[in-house]
Amino acid sequence: MRRARSVLLLIGLSLLGVGALHLTRALHTPAQWLNLGLWLAAAVLAHDAVLAPAFHVGDLVLRRTTHRVGGAARTVLRSSLLAALLLTAVGLAERHARELGPRNPSVLPLDYGRTLVGVWVLTLLVCAATLLIDRGRAGSRD
Repeated sequence: MRRARSVLLLIGLSLLGVGALHLTRALHTPAQWLNLGLWLAAAVLAHDAVLAPAFHVGDLVLRRTTHRVGGAARTVLRSSLLAALLLTAVGLAERHARELGPRNPSVLPLDYGRTLVGVWVLTLLVCAATLLIDRGRAGSRD
């Protein structure tokens, strides 16, 4: 296990180095570096101010309302919530970028609002199916 972690750490550090090398080659002007810094700061702010609290609130609601649900089903519910929140963050950013009007119309060709609704509908269907399966298993155990 220790050897596998060491190998994964080396692979990760190598990929980080390759990414840093490509980044230094791609950004030429101070304005590009400033924009990168602003983007990274916005990403941290979005995570800390929006995504983490939203997930925490959703997790608290799940804990209080699913106390009879098994551990595996609760894990599926939490994972579904997290995936939907992350896809919402990406979808809202894409929708905003599309509203600003991309320089190249083929860059953002989809209707991201409709896609986001589809993500949440699919998430709710997965959660409902998980709860039904868990209830069926609990009924067969009794």
